[in-house]
Amino acid sequence: MHGQTEVLTPVLVRLIQPTMAGLRPVARASALALAAVMLCALAAETHAAGPRQLLQKPKDAVTGKAIRIHVEYPGNQHAPDILAVRTPKGQMVRLQAQDNNSDGLKGFKSGANVEVRGRWTDPGAPGGRKPPAKLAGVEALDANADIAGKGNGNGNGNGNGNDDTAVQTRFTVDEVKVTSLARNEEDPIITPYVEYEGPLPDFSDELMTRRRSLLQTAGNPVTVSNPLVVRSMTTLFIPIQARTNGNPSLPLCPGTSAAPLTKTQIQQTVFEELSTGDSVGEHFNQCSFNKTKLTMDNSAVADLVTIPCSGTTYGVAWSTATCDFEDFSAWADVADQKLAARGIDVSDYAYKVYMVPPNTACGWLGLGYIGCDGSYACRAWVGGSVWGVPAAHSHELGHNLFMGHAGSISASGVVDEYGDDSCMMGYCCEFRCLNTPHAWQMGWVNLRQFDGNSLPAGTTYTTTIAAQALTSTVQPGIRIVPTWAPSLDPIYVGFRVRTRADNVMPLSMSNRVLVYTSKIANRYDSQFTHLRTTLLPDQSWTYPAANIVIRRQTSNLGAYAAVTVCRRGAIGETASSCANNIDWNCNGLAGADDPLCIPYLK
Repeated sequence: MHGQTEVLTPVLVRLIQPTMAGLRPVARASALALAAVMLCALAAETHAAGPRQLLQKPKDAVTGKAIRIHVEYPGNQHAPDILAVRTPKGQMVRLQAQDNNSDGLKGFKSGANVEVRGRWTDPGAPGGRKPPAKLAGVEALDANADIAGKGNGNGNGNGNGNDDTAVQTRFTVDEVKVTSLARNEEDPIITPYVEYEGPLPDFSDELMTRRRSLLQTAGNPVTVSNPLVVRSMTTLFIPIQARTNGNPSLPLCPGTSAAPLTKTQIQQTVFEELSTGDSVGEHFNQCSFNKTKLTMDNSAVADLVTIPCSGTTYGVAWSTATCDFEDFSAWADVADQKLAARGIDVSDYAYKVYMVPPNTACGWLGLGYIGCDGSYACRAWVGGSVWGVPAAHSHELGHNLFMGHAGSISASGVVDEYGDDSCMMGYCCEFRCLNTPHAWQMGWVNLRQFDGNSLPAGTTYTTTIAAQALTSTVQPGIRIVPTWAPSLDPIYVGFRVRTRADNVMPLSMSNRVLVYTSKIANRYDSQFTHLRTTLLPDQSWTYPAANIVIRRQTSNLGAYAAVTVCRRGAIGETASSCANNIDWNCNGLAGADDPLCIPYLK
């Protein structure tokens, strides 16, 4: 446009020259002024067009492995997930949604190969970081280039934290393209269901006999299961302290404290073989019936690792005085390098738990990658205040195994992201096994499954379900897929008592039939679960949106609970349902026993 202005200027002069020749001096001056205004307007348009042209340039791009990290804060407060891309060179680039709320990128799954387009963003200068001039105004970024720039990139923490070539690690996302999925998200395994020949409810009285006859009108369920998400939890637990120059003999870094536990104490926290109480190993070994094992044979606790107070890794400055994404990612990088120098190959372990220095600026209890498929280093972090809390370690490792949080939904619709007291993936830090949907996701239990074909409207199914902690051979729960209302999440029914690994279950959850909803579709589906209700004998729960009624019957079966599942045809009865002894409205009564049938049976 600037060249166009130079061409148009003599044209304007030629156009006004004949007119100016016959004008008086005052009029000639006015004409010249008008021409000047026209030229200024043209120049302004030229200037305005410049940025518009720049906006048409290619966006910056980053490719690599998608990483989703969940953050746990005290008080169970919600925090948006941290989203990042691990580039082919190992650099971790944090992503930011346009509205700074990563919850808006819910389809972003760990392990997927992605191409992200957007723009580099200055994250500020915590820890002495400086934005890289070399990336300012770039038209496009070679996605396979080493974006670490000229930093030392050696991960040894020897940088001074003020490297002028430090690389920006924040990227504001305009669009995400998934080039390949994280995993083949195979459907669960479905096989014919064989009714367990175990204890049944006492149907001795006439009413219960009549109920049992009508309860068999439901179709046959199927058995639904998932392959084990992992058999051997090969995990390295890495305690970290921060001291001047990374020297164990020099003073602690400002704001940090010494390691709160010895290696022996950490081993007692981790390994069931050494523990006199709860342990991380017990959670996996006992709760999975030894299907997923974490033992001294496949896992280890490293000797204390000492990192410096600040440094530069992959060209990115970091510090122990702050706790941003760039900081705790670098602490793990430096710890890995320190262990490698000792001859320990961290890649021998599928999972790494970094126990961060106490009293750092980190306000969280823990962090964990949500899902690890083995194609990249899998990491979790626990805060300095919970080094000795097995539940904190297990919870973060649970995220590594693709599990989301265990929350609750109240009768009034209030959602609590951590509100399920029956599950390790709920609030921290009491020891519990997994709830029914998460245990099914892990491949630890099989369930009976119903859908619209096996549970048509107006039918009821009765059975007993075993306490989840007692056996994995008897299917300890039910999964209902409401295919007649496809927008609704599947419903799960389980039963828990205080025994074996569940021996410290909260009393409010013990000897209860527990009902959940969750979108979980397979073992790699990182979805939340929601506890909907707990049932004592003779209590029921109605789910109006699905027209499902779940009732716990009175029985004296100890480690078994008698339940009925009924799909409601309507809120009332009909002449046909009354005549045929069908419980059409799922109130637990049918025919002459149902007061609603009296008008039809006269």
